[in-house]
Amino acid sequence: QPQHKYVMKKVTQKVREDWVNSKGINKYATEYDYELGQYNRKEMEFYGYTKVTSRSIDENGRVIGNTKETNYSTSFYDSADNGNSGYYKKGMVESERQYDEDNKLIEEINYTIDSYPYARILSEEITEYDSKNDEKITIKTEYTDFDKWGNIKSYEERADGKETIKVEIEYAHDESKYIHANPQEIKVYDGD
Repeated sequence: QPQHKYVMKKVTQKVREDWVNSKGINKYATEYDYELGQYNRKEMEFYGYTKVTSRSIDENGRVIGNTKETNYSTSFYDSADNGNSGYYKKGMVESERQYDEDNKLIEEINYTIDSYPYARILSEEITEYDSKNDEKITIKTEYTDFDKWGNIKSYEERADGKETIKVEIEYAHDESKYIHANPQEIKVYDGD
């Protein structure tokens, strides 16, 4: 990459001696790995890393918790509209995967991000895996309406073979303090 960037590589945490987790550990570290740094030479701007992985390890370097991979939007060019709307999405999470200590996938989340000119999530799909029973469930949420301040006004949520729920949200607005994001009323409907 054309310039250096400071990144957090490792954070070590130690709790009180009498606070020990179920495995007898009271000191652990979270390690971070960064991949595919993106730099836009034309704009002379660093767009971030495409993938960041975090994992909890014990003092001997063994993984003791879940490992999380997060993929970010770092592309300047967005093929969806043949333009540079990728600029608006830079740094937004596109997907996340979480693995257990045995490196088995336990959760996967994929986001659909609005392109130009708003940086907002239009939908998300969460799949949770049960490795013991080889089962999975997928929940899809589609954000169907936004107000002029970017607040979600309505969304629908569907799970595999389950009912659909619809949610409508009304916000209280205080023009004098420019506060527009406090929900005033939330209505939940059976989608069928």
